[in-house]
Amino acid sequence: MVRIAQARGWDEIRVTGSETFKREVWMEAAARGMQVRGYSPTDADKARLAAIQSKDEFRGRENVNTVTGKKTHEQGMVDAFKNERPEAAMQKYPELAGAYAGVEAARRKVDHERLSVEQAKVVMDRLNKNALNAIERGHVPKINVTDRNQDRNRQQEVAASRHRDKEFGR
Repeated sequence: MVRIAQARGWDEIRVTGSETFKREVWMEAAARGMQVRGYSPTDADKARLAAIQSKDEFRGRENVNTVTGKKTHEQGMVDAFKNERPEAAMQKYPELAGAYAGVEAARRKVDHERLSVEQAKVVMDRLNKNALNAIERGHVPKINVTDRNQDRNRQQEVAASRHRDKEFGR
């Protein structure tokens, strides 16, 4: 809800509900710089928010080597995945092929599901965001390239083996 409010350009929201719900909404909204009516944070809430914000600031800095100011390999891959055409990004970072293959496979699945344009956009945005997050954490999806002839031969061997088993009553 907070992300929706922020996307709509709101800088203030009013919250009602249980104390736990209001606290969580306040935490999320305050972390995004929004004002919240309907909840007064405790000192513990403010301390928790400060801890989260300092951790997020640290995470933002950990992608940069402070000695040289250079980006880490993962951040370079994230920037390439986000800002460059797949061909150019994979030329710089061949390991991104798995991420692009995964997103493309998901896109085909989304097309097959016949979602509305809006639904498909939401799903694809989420998939791209998940891929970026995985790359940033160093978990780049891998792809296995197989020879279709090898797969076909393997399937034929399995079928022949099953046929022999049936024939000899195994």
